Amino acid sequence: MTTYAQAMTRDNEFGGGAATTAVAAMSAALFAGSTVLTPLYVIYKQAFGFSQMTLTLVYAVYVVGNLAALLVFGRLSDAIGRRPAALTATAVAVASALLFLFAENVAWLDIARILSGLGIGVGAGTGTAWLAELIDSEDKSRAATIATSTNFVGLGLGALVSGMLAEYAPWPLRLTFALYLALLALVTLLIWRTRETVSRPGRLSDVSMRPRLSVPADIRAAFVAPAVTGFGAMALVGFYAALAPSILAQQLQVTNHAEAGALFFELSMVAAATILLTVRLSSRITMLAALALMLKGYRILARRHRTRLGEIDLIARRGDLVLFVEVKARRSLMEAMEAIAHGSERRIEGAADLWLSRQSDYGRLSVRFDMVAVLPWRWPVHVENAFYGRN
Repeated sequence: MTTYAQAMTRDNEFGGGAATTAVAAMSAALFAGSTVLTPLYVIYKQAFGFSQMTLTLVYAVYVVGNLAALLVFGRLSDAIGRRPAALTATAVAVASALLFLFAENVAWLDIARILSGLGIGVGAGTGTAWLAELIDSEDKSRAATIATSTNFVGLGLGALVSGMLAEYAPWPLRLTFALYLALLALVTLLIWRTRETVSRPGRLSDVSMRPRLSVPADIRAAFVAPAVTGFGAMALVGFYAALAPSILAQQLQVTNHAEAGALFFELSMVAAATILLTVRLSSRITMLAALALMLKGYRILARRHRTRLGEIDLIARRGDLVLFVEVKARRSLMEAMEAIAHGSERRIEGAADLWLSRQSDYGRLSVRFDMVAVLPWRWPVHVENAFYGRN
């Protein structure tokens, strides 16, 4: 009996790098749909006359669709195939964009946001699994790296382009979504030509609609750290996406929509670059060290920043204070301190000078060289002025 995958096989189907690019583009496009609203929230607020609280709820209702996708449709692509699931996610994104395009009140925005969350939830899981099967490598973490970084690229580009259209083009609440629909049409064509990797897809009726929420017993302990890290990081991203434009307008009197989009674009690009630059660093060490600083109010600017003079593990900032941080995983704090050689100090200081020389506000920045020691079964220890007073 001819399977769906065999029936859909074409001589000119995308495979290899082209297929990987097509799937990554789909993920980026879907995530872009969630942030095209970021610079437009202020305009919607003025057009429909709703409060700041309503604005926050419009943003947050996205989670309803996202949770439905993850809990109910999490295994959709395993059952019916990667390509049908991806096309379904794209169709849901098209429905969401159409609602935004013709929105007349807050209810339209709420429904559109729910559909956006649903489409992204289905598309993200499908895309990551598809990439893992398309990439000819035993290291399947590469698929997660590509998926996550392209997701952030999509988030950033969605906000940037939307902000520029809102500021410099006519019909900001219409033109943005009209162009986004054109992008989705292009992505749909790419996905339609991409090789299916599920050999024996089933039917939609085979998919259980019963919500499932579980973590395999053998990975539950290891699951906690990345789950908490992901929650904290995405909560910060959500805060910027939902409220940053309003804060810029109300507190800083910056009403330029392009600047609001560019602010979120900067955040997303730093996140995408950080994912790519830290791929070889132990994820546990990176997560714990970054979390220890983030909980103190520092913003992570770079991880494993490379220069011609050497590499800096972490660069963080709070206000005008910039930290250049060495991260050491050792059995004790003393061993971690001793692991920083004098040659390392000179390397880090030289690399820091190069980084600082490229900052437009270099003149008002204060600098400190710290260390974060990642120790067994302990919260990371943040040592301030780690280089000071060493013999």
